[in-house]
Amino acid sequence: MHLFWIFAAIAAPAEPGDEVVVQAAGPDPGQTAGAVTVLGLGPTLPPGQDLGSVLAQASGTQVRRLGGLGSFTALSVRGSSLRHVEIFLDGLPLNPDGASVVDLSELPAFSFARVELWRGNAPVDFGSAAMGGVVNLVTAESPPPPSLRLSVGSFDSLHAEGLWAGQKGPVDALLSVDGLSTQGDWRWFDDRGTEFNLADDRMRTRSHNATRRLSTLGRLRLEKPNFTLSLLDSFSSSHQQLPGDAANPAINATFSSDRNLLALRYDQRLGLFRLQPDLWWVYRQDQLNDRSGEVGVGAQWSRDQSQTLGGQLLAKGLVSPSLIATANLRLRADSYRPYDRLIEEADGTRSRFVGAAALAADLRLWKGKIGIFPVVQGEWLDARLLGEVPYSDSPVAPEGTDQSLVFTPRMGLLLRPTPWLSLKGNVGRYLRPPDFSELFGDRGNIVGNTRLLPEQGTAWDLGFRTEFCGPKAWLTVDGSWSENRAENLIVYVQNSQQTQQAQNIGQGWIRAVELSLTAGFSPWIQGQSSLTWMQSRNLQTDPTYANRSLPGLPDLDFSQSLGLNWEEKIRFTYTFSWTSASWLDPANYQRSAPRPLHGLALQSQPAPGMPTFEVEILNLLDVRGMAVPRDPLSPTPSPEIVKPLTDFTGFPLPGRTILVGLRWTGRSVQ
Repeated sequence: MHLFWIFAAIAAPAEPGDEVVVQAAGPDPGQTAGAVTVLGLGPTLPPGQDLGSVLAQASGTQVRRLGGLGSFTALSVRGSSLRHVEIFLDGLPLNPDGASVVDLSELPAFSFARVELWRGNAPVDFGSAAMGGVVNLVTAESPPPPSLRLSVGSFDSLHAEGLWAGQKGPVDALLSVDGLSTQGDWRWFDDRGTEFNLADDRMRTRSHNATRRLSTLGRLRLEKPNFTLSLLDSFSSSHQQLPGDAANPAINATFSSDRNLLALRYDQRLGLFRLQPDLWWVYRQDQLNDRSGEVGVGAQWSRDQSQTLGGQLLAKGLVSPSLIATANLRLRADSYRPYDRLIEEADGTRSRFVGAAALAADLRLWKGKIGIFPVVQGEWLDARLLGEVPYSDSPVAPEGTDQSLVFTPRMGLLLRPTPWLSLKGNVGRYLRPPDFSELFGDRGNIVGNTRLLPEQGTAWDLGFRTEFCGPKAWLTVDGSWSENRAENLIVYVQNSQQTQQAQNIGQGWIRAVELSLTAGFSPWIQGQSSLTWMQSRNLQTDPTYANRSLPGLPDLDFSQSLGLNWEEKIRFTYTFSWTSASWLDPANYQRSAPRPLHGLALQSQPAPGMPTFEVEILNLLDVRGMAVPRDPLSPTPSPEIVKPLTDFTGFPLPGRTILVGLRWTGRSVQ
């Protein structure tokens, strides 16, 4: 009867204190076949930590940034493209089926209680067959205490964030507001785009790099014994100056975006069964002003709007003491409307429809020591209103034909021979249609490719988890081996003008070994280490690219954090990350520099009720450039040159960054 109690804790209402315990824990990684990591969020994070920083601590992840504080931040999992990772807020999708890349900087980490990272096979509750994985940001189940933080720092940075929550009878509300302003004018190493000529290298100040952003999150919830009704709204508005590539800076280009998710959820509990319908609307408007033609392929002044209107019906029930069955039906409509402000002309609304249906089982045998998790899922794509496939950039053509029905079955297996050891295995098929940015371009330096085909792939992984817990010490070790094989794989390719274009490169595979270790001693010391090693191959027949590594994927990624806590009065945190060099092009000729980054944070609250003083130093050693081989293709060691510290599209990263702040925490409002 063990599953009865597990499901009852999910399906039935509990006392307020019990809700906190269940919600705070999240999914138990030892009880699921999927590779899942649960990371804590909230106001107690150091002032410089955002979602990207937190997720970078997990194995199998690579965080991509376009600069410093407040800059565009996205996530890659197990070498996936950024579109392969789906982001959810309380289980509600921001980018279903990878319909867009979610900028994590728009989602303040302090607004959420935890983040669940599913690498590979995610639960069918999400209605997702994501090729990379799923990130689920979860708000606090019971109202957290109100908090306010103000911080200032390098590059004229000012950051303010506030969180309020309260409850009256069966109704509770949560509201968070986050504002950031930064000039982004750091010093960086400029090789002038002539990496073989060391005579013209110099240090320069990054100009025209300011960011202004406002983000809000609101939740209103009615909790009754047999049902829950929730309304969620997440809004973000930002304005950014676009500084351009490191070798070719811009002085006029700007980019503005507004994004909103509005969602309604009804959760009906019927004994041992649940019925959960969801409705959501995602709206985004991007405005690029590059009339000088500095960051793209010519003068651009555009206003692009995209919308997703969708719904999902989830049904779950305890069929027997050993079996939970789940059915999920989902349908959505995507639309994209570009507008060229240079010629005051709209190009027509482009639309597509996507549906999915899935049946899944959670079967536990041998007193819970064996778990079997089959999923049968079919996905339907109607892209006729985008034009023919390969998609044309001609006006909308209703007579164009492309409808496809693809089955994406998955299977997970869990073995628990002892309470402290879990053995896992997963295999499945995955699908992702190209998103509107890949098809039609974005942010000036990304050029659209309307001839892209949908990606499909097969992924499998084998893993283990072991846990040891004593009176004062505990240790958890997770490890996995995974392989993803993609067909019509889409990757961004950088040309000599530093612009990016998404291209189908046929087939390819990515293999990853992940290892993470989390340990603690009493309440004073906590540490976490994660290591990811990856290999990839381009399976094109073109000899220029055949058997080359896929661009943008580092061979080695290591992260380490160590926290020291003294009686809740002083907390000291040290972080270190190492990301090896990665190829910038499919021919494997241009290579980025490796990135070793150290960080320190100190938080001190002298006495309960007093403000907490916080200081954090990012890139402690002020690394701005690294020595790399002059000719990375040479079979013998070649002379070294210095390359600037940049991210995956050539944007330089900041040097030492200091943030100082004060945080006030009040009492919970009941």
